[in-house]
Amino acid sequence: MARQPGQKIDKGGEIKLFGAIADSLRQTPAYLLVFGVILFTYLYCTATLVMVADKEAANLRTYSLFGLLFETFMVAVIVVLLEGQKARRSEIVDLRKRAAEDEKRIDELQEAMDSADRSDINIGNEPARKCLAAVIKDVRDALNFDNRSFHAEVVYKLDDFRRSSARWADGILVTDAGDYERILRDFYGNALHSVFATSNEGYMDFWASRERAGQVIRAHRAAFEARGTTVVRVFVFSSIDQVTGDYLRVIQEHAGHGFIRTRIFFADENGNPAFNEHLTNDFVIIDQGRPSQAIGITSSFEPGLMGAKWVFDQDSKIERTSQWIVSGSISVSDLEARMARREAPRPTD
Repeated sequence: MARQPGQKIDKGGEIKLFGAIADSLRQTPAYLLVFGVILFTYLYCTATLVMVADKEAANLRTYSLFGLLFETFMVAVIVVLLEGQKARRSEIVDLRKRAAEDEKRIDELQEAMDSADRSDINIGNEPARKCLAAVIKDVRDALNFDNRSFHAEVVYKLDDFRRSSARWADGILVTDAGDYERILRDFYGNALHSVFATSNEGYMDFWASRERAGQVIRAHRAAFEARGTTVVRVFVFSSIDQVTGDYLRVIQEHAGHGFIRTRIFFADENGNPAFNEHLTNDFVIIDQGRPSQAIGITSSFEPGLMGAKWVFDQDSKIERTSQWIVSGSISVSDLEARMARREAPRPTD
């Protein structure tokens, strides 16, 4: 475009252009060499055309020089392409290096987050701390999956866990059919000093199972052999008429173990409305009067639905109930004598 009268020349733009070219040549020395060769060849061709007087010779030399210029240009193109590939390879190497650095940084951040989880979980019980830290990590990983229904289910399960943990904070543990017997055996096996347990009519079906009853007896034996833990088990019946021959054999088997003091209680012979509510449900007192005391109350005896509530605190009413039951109970020998009299044929007139 022709410059209009009075139009100023944009010297700044030209300077910026030459500056950009010079900067590019400084960054890639090979380009500077190519540029120099092309410029030299062009100047040499121009000088030859001017200096040679012979027209024919000048034309011939011109063709040769333009051929040389073309070859130089092709070499320049090849050099530029090779340099471009080299630059791209260098770029790929840099990208891989940065990716490795980013991956390392991500690992460091993850480790820092895990470390923060570990330090935030200030729990003296190491297995509990590790378990809770693993739960937090698993929940964080689970929420990385972009599915709203999945997130909602995770939150639902966490809220159910929160409700359970709220009861734990109050010193309450609720067990169901899935873990009732396992937890009961665990309490028996870990008792430090003593076990007091009632066993009413509804629980006699449990003792009829040799395998299940044997597991409980073995837990008692392990505690006795390890720490001298003794057991008082009181079989509770509404009346002596409810004691069958099979029930008597179960009671005698318990009495045969030196670490189980076996007693029998009849509700109709020991009326006390203040304690009657605890006669319908079995209950257990582990290590009564000690810091490790635990009280378990069975909530259901139905097969497959057995459950219990454990309380890790004092309960004066249940403790008094246990004393009342023991004081009103009879020995196994007394039971055998009374049942013998009951079964004995009555004299006829």
